[in-house]
Formats: sequence, structure tokens, C-alpha cells
Amino acid sequence: GEQALVGVLADRVHQVTSLSQTETETIPSVGVGWDVSLIKTIGKDRGAFIIVLDMEKTILPLLL
Repeated sequence: GEQALVGVLADRVHQVTSLSQTETETIPSVGVGWDVSLIKTIGKDRGAFIIVLDMEKTILPLLL
């Protein structure tokens, strides 16, 4: 484990927000209809769902 500094470039950002742990929940492993292995948690802000990606599973494999 050597540490690395990683940046992410986005074409567009619609909104920046923060969620407390009480505003998030884990994704059910069945019944969703799509692969949830890269998602860490899901939350809701002003009626919109926010999906939080698991950065270790999405970015780290690209660096190895």
C-alpha cells in the first residue's frame, strides 16, 4: 500500500452537497435491478436521490 493522490475531472457539476450518515442508507443487494457493487450508499436531498460511489472500487482498479 503506497498512497497516491488522485483527481477526478468532470464535464459538469450540477450541485455540491453533503449528507450526514442519518440521511443515507445501504443499498439492498436484491430487488434493485442493476449492479450495486460500485455503490457505497444512497441518500436523498430535496427529493432527489444521490448515489455515492465507492471510490476504492471505482478508481483504485484504474491505478493498478
